[in-house]
Amino acid sequence: MKRGTKHKTDSIVKMRDAKRGYIPWNKGLTKETDLRVKSSWNKGLTKDTDERVKVGADKIIGHLSFGGMTGKHHTQETKDKCREVAIKQWSDPERAKVLIAGILKANQFPRPNKLEQKVAFLLQSISSNIVYVGDFSYKIPGTVMNPDFINKEEHKIIEVFGCFWHGCSKHYPDTKKQMENRRRVNQLKKLGYSVLVIWEHELKNLSRVMGRIKEFDEQSY
Repeated sequence: MKRGTKHKTDSIVKMRDAKRGYIPWNKGLTKETDLRVKSSWNKGLTKDTDERVKVGADKIIGHLSFGGMTGKHHTQETKDKCREVAIKQWSDPERAKVLIAGILKANQFPRPNKLEQKVAFLLQSISSNIVYVGDFSYKIPGTVMNPDFINKEEHKIIEVFGCFWHGCSKHYPDTKKQMENRRRVNQLKKLGYSVLVIWEHELKNLSRVMGRIKEFDEQSY
């Protein structure tokens, strides 16, 4: 939940339901028993050596330095001062490293998530060449888009959409999110990719999803 933001009751309920049953990936683990707990994934990385850090830094700089403050309660003078401070901080390489590390750590999520794990299991069971890249290990050439699963040679992509986060029409209808979904899929198709979208609620019937994935995997384009 974003700090300083007041959420409506129905939004709080939706976020709570989306998190229900979620078990943190590091529950019960210690730095002595698991390497992932011992050191963060971005330790020692900079935007000069790692594309994921660079993408995150560019987004943050753009947001803070060029109008990230949009609230009505901020005066133009306050916005200008904040932009000046942000530009000064991000212009200092050492300070920028600290800011990037802190933000990435605060927003670090386990990858693959539970939904992606289910799809990965189905792909593995049919010996598919579609592989998981949703950990930001790959982006579509010429873009900043990072798909969930891809077969680079056959230009096939599988996207896994969480019902709440992508505005599922059956459970959490959100016109804006649905437009963003269509825009993303259409952009991928224009780049020559075949796209299969799997929704969270569809994964309740794994056999049906398995059939869709198998059909998609065997199609020739």
